[in-house]
Amino acid sequence: MKRFKFIKSLFCIFAVVIVAFLGAIITTEPVIARPGGGHGYHGGGGGHSSGHSHSGSHSSSHHSYSGGGSSYSSSDNMSFEDLICMFILFVIGSIVYGIYSLGERIFGGSRKKVNVISNPSKKVLQSIQSKTDKAVKRLQQKDPNFSLPIFLDFATVLYTKFYSYSGTKDIKTLSPFFTSLKTKQDRTYHEIVIGNLSVFNINVEKERIVLTIDSNLTSVNKNNKASLRLEMQERWDFTRKKGSLSPEPQGFGVLRCPNCGGSADFTEAGVCPHCGSTITFDFGQWYVANRLVVHQEQTSTDDMLSYAEEYGTDLPTIFSSDLSLMSKEFASNNPNLQSYSNFAEQIVKPCFLDIYKFWNDNEWDKARFLVSERQWQVMNFYIEDYKKLGYFNRVTSPKISKMQVVKYTVDKNYESITVRIFASCCDFVEDSHGKCLAGNKRVPRSFSEYWTFVSRKGVNRKKHDSHVCPSCGAPADKIGQGGICGYCGSKITDGNFSWILFNITQDEEYKG
Repeated sequence: MKRFKFIKSLFCIFAVVIVAFLGAIITTEPVIARPGGGHGYHGGGGGHSSGHSHSGSHSSSHHSYSGGGSSYSSSDNMSFEDLICMFILFVIGSIVYGIYSLGERIFGGSRKKVNVISNPSKKVLQSIQSKTDKAVKRLQQKDPNFSLPIFLDFATVLYTKFYSYSGTKDIKTLSPFFTSLKTKQDRTYHEIVIGNLSVFNINVEKERIVLTIDSNLTSVNKNNKASLRLEMQERWDFTRKKGSLSPEPQGFGVLRCPNCGGSADFTEAGVCPHCGSTITFDFGQWYVANRLVVHQEQTSTDDMLSYAEEYGTDLPTIFSSDLSLMSKEFASNNPNLQSYSNFAEQIVKPCFLDIYKFWNDNEWDKARFLVSERQWQVMNFYIEDYKKLGYFNRVTSPKISKMQVVKYTVDKNYESITVRIFASCCDFVEDSHGKCLAGNKRVPRSFSEYWTFVSRKGVNRKKHDSHVCPSCGAPADKIGQGGICGYCGSKITDGNFSWILFNITQDEEYKG
């Protein structure tokens, strides 16, 4: 038996060497690109490679959320020497495997059974989502101001700030939102991308919401500057003082003081600089009572020129169980659109094409009022990252093959509608001289993503026009920081004047 274990170990060592060598030759590590997360998102916690915010959010998802695509590079070709090496390694591997098999027959031993856990079926996901929707409605009966889009935006901003501030003195400024702020002091984090954020559980009586957060982030060791790309799935447990009421919504993308509504730039002691109040849990805001890392994997972060394999495009579409029942309410709230199909054609399609055009032309500023402030910041990070390297991510000839409205929700203040988009584009990276460094200028990549749009309820929305401010109608050439129109002074990234792209979720991450 000892000899068998030795042979088995020897085989494993050879196998690892072979796989590592072949991996170095024929694959590269993924990176996020393309609006919404792009061609390299690794689904957090799933153990598989996938193609936002991430938005993006890529998904979104900043590499917020993403599509994927086959790992190929138009600029690299396998040499004859590489093929010879691969052949030699194949022969060695065959010999070692033969020794392993012989040893197994001679010395005995048994193969371990591997339990394969499949993803929940479409029917199961719909059932879970139906229960979640009912729980949200029960919570809204107690707290009419509660809005799920507002809460998810709050959680997204808090998650991003938590990791952005981890390992720095700024982490203490988040003290009013956490019962504990223990972080690794020897590490900092950046390139934070939330691939998906969904409700795991709602306890209405205890006013407790547990979220599952799938994310990608880069961890940097302060001592040796070594960096690792982490794929993580976490559970964040939010709670608040029982009987609290949500304040009237004041927009997206900013943590706010629960007392005065000002931006939450708290001191280390939790004092609001605007109203002077020391914020404690008694103020009734949601805070994180517990954090649990459910799953974590590591990948390297060597370059910006890699493409991950598409995953999820062939998965069945997940429709909300009450989608057809909500169609009349949608028509009532949107007299200019009347139907889901009109929404897809008149809002989603032109928005998609405009966003891809602005991304491809490296004019991301022009997309500011088409997306939420958080989503814009997430994707702008990638633009700046490419600029530093002198690269440009091009997404040419975008085409939509199919759109499916999958969910529509409405609360006291906001409407939210999610559409699955099936599309393709030529996705590649080039340098300042137009040389293709990765991807392919001629072969389109097919993908699908779930795009969620949000708008203030009751807004008299004008027809989609990316060239004018949706508030005053002036040219959209003076949209400043924070999404403020330079002509009328309106903040136009909160959905108060038109539909905005709130979130992008990858098809393999969407759960309803």
